[in-house]
Amino acid sequence: MKIIGVSKKLSHVRRQGFTLVELLVVIAIIGLLSTVAVVATNQARTKAKYAKATAEVKLLKDAMIRYNIDTGLWPGNGVNRILESRRYDHYF
Repeated sequence: MKIIGVSKKLSHVRRQGFTLVELLVVIAIIGLLSTVAVVATNQARTKAKYAKATAEVKLLKDAMIRYNIDTGLWPGNGVNRILESRRYDHYF
């Protein structure tokens, strides 16, 4: 009978706080979510870098074509003499 009385007393004790297992599960979930967020952010940064580089190369190409249209020469240091005898318009 004493055992039954003890178990009744223990069942009425209120739990305060979380167990270690519950805290570890929450920490693991937070770590997993943060890892997914970091990976997604890095992929977005990489795509943005490629898009920026592509846009800059296109602007440079357009500027070179405009320079050639205006002057009849290609920009460069000493290369114009070689290119004057050839037309490279079909590459653009």
